[in-house]
Amino acid sequence: MTKPKRLEPASESSIYASDVSKAKAWDRFLIMSDRVKNKEKEQEGRRAFIENRKNYIKNAPHFLN
Repeated sequence: MTKPKRLEPASESSIYASDVSKAKAWDRFLIMSDRVKNKEKEQEGRRAFIENRKNYIKNAPHFLN
């Protein structure tokens, strides 16, 4: 009878699988945090634009004529 091939221990493969799932979860987290940061930047830009427009209209006399 031939010697059976040595298989990887189940613990190593499960560790690898859990590392992969952790990496995927981490990637999803980073993508979501980037989206949140981009949304915050976009909102800051909108606020600044509205504020600048208000100040421009307030300070520009040609709008009043």
